[in-house]
Amino acid sequence: MTARTALMSVIARCRRVIADERGVSVTVTVIFMAPITVLLMFAGIQTVLWQHARTIAADRANQVVVQVATGDLSAGEADALLTDNLNANPDLRGVNVEVISNGQIAAVTVTAEARGVLLGTYKTISIQTNTPIETWQPLP
Repeated sequence: MTARTALMSVIARCRRVIADERGVSVTVTVIFMAPITVLLMFAGIQTVLWQHARTIAADRANQVVVQVATGDLSAGEADALLTDNLNANPDLRGVNVEVISNGQIAAVTVTAEARGVLLGTYKTISIQTNTPIETWQPLP
């Protein structure tokens, strides 16, 4: 084997090694996909936390509006009870409750901030629920 043939053999082998991108594909995929996966994971968890806080507020508001509609609580009592109940929940802060009863409809509006995954992140949620007031009316 001559020096020129040996050199050509080494150059050909180097070209094959450089042209082989089997390891590069995995590295590029991991570099691009890992941050996207983490971002989507945090977004999913964030959505679940906000929806959980919204469900808690809506459930408590529905319970209170039914008690106002049936006459078990006055609007003022319901406002105080619901405000205390939601302020005791660690998922909500800055709770603002408004209970209105006009003789035909009982309405509850809850506005609060739901906490997020990252410290200091909050989303304002607002829930409104209405129920007709149950009354007895004689037949004509």
